[in-house]
Parts: sequence; C-alpha cells; structure tokens
Amino acid sequence: MYKTLKAWANKLSFAVKLISYSRVKTLVRLLITESPGAVIARAKRFWQLKRYQKLGGTPPQSWNDSEDNVCPDLIVSDVSEFEVTLPLNIPTFDDIEVSIIVPVYNQWDYTVRCIHSIIENVEGVSFEVIVADDCSTDETINAQRHLPNAKIVRPEENQGFLKNCNFAAKHAVGDFIVLLNNDTVVHEHWLSSLLSTIKRDDDIGIVGSKLVYPDGTLQEAGGIVWRDGSAWNYGNGRNPSLPEYNYYKEVDYISGASVLIRATCWHQLEGFDTRYAPAYYEDTDFCFALRDLGYKTVFQPQSVVTHFEGKSHGTNTASGLKAYQVTNQKKFREKWHNILRTEHSANGQGGFVARDRSRNKKSILLIDHYVPWYDQDAGSRSTFMYVKFFVDAGYNVKFIGDNFYPHQPYTQVLESMGVEVLYGGHYAENWRGWFLEHQSFIDVVYFHRPHIAPKYLPFIKQHSAAKLVYQCHDLHHWRLARAAEISSCEKTKQEAQHWKGVELDIFDSVDVGLTFSHDEKAYLDALNLKSDIQQVPLFVYDKPSSPDSQLPFAKRQDLLFVGGFGHAPNEEGVLWFLESVWPLVQQRLPDICFHIVGSKMPDAIKAYGSDTVIIHGFVSDEELATLYRKVSVNILPLLHGAGVKGKLVESLFYGTPVVSTAIGLEGINAADYGLVASNTPQKFADQVAKLVMNEQDWQRQMSQQQQLFIDNFSRGAVAEHIKRVF
Repeated sequence: MYKTLKAWANKLSFAVKLISYSRVKTLVRLLITESPGAVIARAKRFWQLKRYQKLGGTPPQSWNDSEDNVCPDLIVSDVSEFEVTLPLNIPTFDDIEVSIIVPVYNQWDYTVRCIHSIIENVEGVSFEVIVADDCSTDETINAQRHLPNAKIVRPEENQGFLKNCNFAAKHAVGDFIVLLNNDTVVHEHWLSSLLSTIKRDDDIGIVGSKLVYPDGTLQEAGGIVWRDGSAWNYGNGRNPSLPEYNYYKEVDYISGASVLIRATCWHQLEGFDTRYAPAYYEDTDFCFALRDLGYKTVFQPQSVVTHFEGKSHGTNTASGLKAYQVTNQKKFREKWHNILRTEHSANGQGGFVARDRSRNKKSILLIDHYVPWYDQDAGSRSTFMYVKFFVDAGYNVKFIGDNFYPHQPYTQVLESMGVEVLYGGHYAENWRGWFLEHQSFIDVVYFHRPHIAPKYLPFIKQHSAAKLVYQCHDLHHWRLARAAEISSCEKTKQEAQHWKGVELDIFDSVDVGLTFSHDEKAYLDALNLKSDIQQVPLFVYDKPSSPDSQLPFAKRQDLLFVGGFGHAPNEEGVLWFLESVWPLVQQRLPDICFHIVGSKMPDAIKAYGSDTVIIHGFVSDEELATLYRKVSVNILPLLHGAGVKGKLVESLFYGTPVVSTAIGLEGINAADYGLVASNTPQKFADQVAKLVMNEQDWQRQMSQQQQLFIDNFSRGAVAEHIKRVF
C-alpha cells in the first residue's frame, strides 16, 4: 500500500511540475477549438513524451507517430493573447559579438513579442538588437521610447525587405549578424546553439534554425533546391520532433526568417543581391553565393523558432509582395543555371540525399543494440569512434538502435555530429518500410552484435544491393567457451555452441566480416567462411595523448583498473586481483592505492573499498583522463574473455604502462612491442612492482606502447583499413 501511494505521489508531483501559465492557456484554447477526445489524446501524448524523457524504458508508440504532425510542447498562442509590459529592458554589452537585426514594417505587436522572446532566451551571448524600421506607420514609429536600448535604424523612404536588411547591416558591429523576422518567437538556446555551431567550423558561412508554425507543426528543417530553381521547405507540415528533422546537416539553403551569418561573409557578398528586390529568393541566392565562395550552409535543429508566416507578406503568390516569389524564381534559375544543372536533382527526386546535400556521398546505415553510450563501455566507445570517423570521412551516416530509444545525451551528440538517428514508436514498428523507401540510396549496412544482426540481416540482404558488413566486437562463443572451461559449467558450454552457430551464420551471410583481434581473424580465416574477414582497430584516435599532459614518473603513483562491470570477465578479473595479487603488491608497496573505475559496480567489489582500495564507479571522460595520467600502472587482470580490450587501447593512448594477463593482451601482437603477459599472482605482482619502482623500465614500456598505438590505432592506420573494406 505504501509503495502504491508513493508511486502516485511521485506521478502527481511530476504532473504539477509540468503546469505553466502558457500550457494552461493552450489547454483552454484547445478545449474551445477541438473535441474532448482529441484534447485527451493530445494530453496523453504530451504526458507520455515527458515521462519518456524523464524515466526512459520502452518508447511509447504514439508520441512521434507520423499520423500526428503536431508537437504539443511547441504550440504558441497568437500574438493577441500575449501581454507584455513596456518598455522592454534589452541588456547592453561593451563588446558586441552578435548583431540581431529585426526587419519590420508595421506589425508592432509582433515586433514587441519577438524582442521580448529574444530577451528571455539569449543566454551567455553579448548582443545588440537593431530594429530595421522600413518607414512604418503604426506604433513602430515610437519604437525608441518602448525599446530604449535597441538601435533603431530607418531609411529615408520605404525600401522593401531586401534593401532594408542591407541598410540595417551597415549599422551592425558584431562579428556575426542575425537576421530574424519580426513575426517570430525564439525558444531556449536559439542563439547559443547557432553561435556554437558556426564557431566550430570555419567553413560554415551561415547557419539557420528549425522553423515551427504556432500550431506546433513544422515549417522547415532546412531547404532543398531542385534543378528547376524551385525550393522545398523540408518537412513542411510534419511533426518537428521526428528524428529526420533533428540532426545537424548541410543544406542547399536556409530561410532568412532566422539565420546567423559571419559578418565577413556578409560584407564580402555586400549583402543580399538587389536583383531580387523587394523580397523573395534573396536568402536562397545568398546561400548559393556563399557556396560559390567555398562556405557551407547548415541547419541546426537545436535552434527552434516559431514563425507566424504570412503576417508580413501574406500567403497568396498571385498578387501583392508574395507575387515576387514567382518572378524571382526565374531570376534565380537564370543566375545559377549551371550549378542547378550539374549539382541538383529533378524536382522531388532523391529527397533522401537532397535534404542533407549527400548526392555525392556514400550513405552508410549502422545498426547496433542502442545508441552508443561512449562513456560507459568499450564496445560503445568503439562504435561511437567509428561513427565519428565515418562522418569526418564524408559519409552520409544513419543509425538504428534496436530499442529505438533516444537515450540522452548520447542521441543528441550523434545528431549534433550530423547523424540521423531513427527512434520512437513509429520507426520501431516501421523500420522495414523506411528501409525499402530508401534502400536504393544506402551503399553500406554495418551490423553489430550477434543478438541484434539476425533481426535485420535477412530482410536487408533480400531487399538491398548494399555492401553488408558485420562488426564483431568479440567472438561471443569464444568468451563463453573460455568461461565454461574455467567453471566446468555444462549450461555455459551449450550456450557457447549456440552462439557459435549464430555468429558463423552471420559471417556467412555478409560481404565483409570485421574483427578487432588478429587472433580472431586467424581463427575465422581458417573456417573458410563466405565473407571477407578483415581486422580493424578497436578505437580510432587522431594521435597519442599529448606528452605535455603527462606527469613524469616521479609524480605518478597508484594502480588503476577501468572496465564496465556489466561485462562478466571484468568482475571476475578484479576479484582475482583483489584476492590473489593485491596482498602481494601491498607487501612490497604498502603505500600504494588501487583505483577501480567502471559503471554497474557490483557489491562484491564495493565490499573491498578502503583507504587503499578506492571505489570510483562511473566517472566522466575528463575524470578518467586525469586518473590515467597520474597513476603509475593500469592493470588488466582478465582470466577469460575475447577480442581486443578497450582498457588496453586507452592505456596505449594515454601512455600509461600496462600489466596484464595473456587474455588482456590478446589480439594486438603485444609481444612484438615488448609487452609480456603475467598470468600468475606472483608474476603479476612482480611486474607491477618493477614498473612502479624502476623509472627506466617504466619509460621503456611507455615508449613501446606509444609505438604500438601509432602503428595500429591512429587515424591514418584506420583509414587504410577502411579503404580495404569499403
């Protein structure tokens, strides 16, 4: 009874936290405009989404269903329902980084709401607001009184949108210029996400936001330009929370309703091309002109802006200012005829590769059990590193996690790299349809895990000509067979036989089988399997850890173990070390400490915690790097297992000498670099003491390990391996 009451109390508390003034107003409006059943269904989806984000677990089937195009959390009330106290207090800064230009012609109420949203949602950025008043006749003429800290600029006569923007930009002092329509409302992190995006890549000239209609449907997630000069607002009318609209990507153009531009690029092009005056196609043309200079146009989905489209110019292209949309398309097509003919597709064809400018890229689909938890275990770290490698190498990368769950922050990290991650109930049920729709564009399908690949492999093999690659993180049946040998467990032996059949069937069904271990490659080669067996590195690094970050021998102390304890060999090995080796080490090195790092720490190991056995559990990458650099020795006391060990490769990267059993050194030709196995408690303890006490031996092994790293795990070495595979 107590547990039930507590559960309901937690749910009630969670529900109360979701209540806000804007959401209550939205609910009232919906109750007036929609049927009770529709409102209940909408509320249920919203509740599911919030619980889904907070608690995890099985994805609800409806929150991003393609039949429901509304994202309830992005519904914004009409400006008539918005109240604000004037004057607005815009912050002031001595050094301006971003100049936010808001071009206006009348529509004072929208301008006020727009600037109010800027004030509420700009954090950590020094900015100025420039109200570009194109000779308004409403309350905008008194803008300076209501917006005392804004810079109000007015031409002598009405110029139209394009020339008004060009005129206002002459008054901007920031390193970056933002153009923001006055009929918009910006959301949290709107500007900071745009700014961080453009700062991370000098080749980006302009970055734009995800535009959403006030009813919670999508206006645009980047733009596509077709060969005839026509343009698509990609995703228009769909649900903005769907994954295809939430990954960073290069695009043909970004609508000028919310864009951030390098001031140097703006001035180099002298603003918008005036042939498109008074408006329309100037933003598309600007993106093409930037591309002609070697700059990229990119879409940043973390920057979200609600756009009351049509408030400025209407929606009818047959008359009024909107008619210029038709005439300017012709001008645009004539100016960029050669580029459109050679680099763009016929109208509506190949949207899968047109939406992220991947027409000339290889597309690769990776399938794993879930998005890689790169800071939790070696297998996930490896997958993450290869995903990043493929992105950096110019692949168009798509990712399916078998649970179709957007684990955070991991999913958003992939999306921010430019990876489209399929998640949610719709894709869990319809991944086959998604694959059939896009299979002609997918060049490589990259499978992981023996318990995951068989679910997808037969269907994809039947319906695709893509190259099929299976990444063996380690041979599951090898690991189980070794465990069975140690424990004399008949059940484990039978499991090993089962998984041997599964794994060898996978290798016989794909074009290329990859392993991290030369021992596993030799074993697989001897079986005369149908696939081409290749060895690739476990991890991908640009270069070894900088020597400048390393502490010298004299300032190092202690031992370290790193490994996720969801992996059974790690618990077994650490317990063996604590019970059989650690007492011998303490006899010779009584002041030394042993640090144990890893997620899912079992109680059996926690019980050893003391002044000299430091139980860390899960740590961040930064904390782990600090530990690697300050300890004397990293230990790998593994008694069974398979494949190359992530903790070994990390030690090679950081330059921390390793003491290991033969299992720990398996798969990398360690003996060729002078690394020897220590398989008994006494030998293990002797080798630890030798490295901790003798600087010459410690320096020699560190140098040998660094050479092993350069030869086998640097980015250049990986690139050569991948060329052979793809």
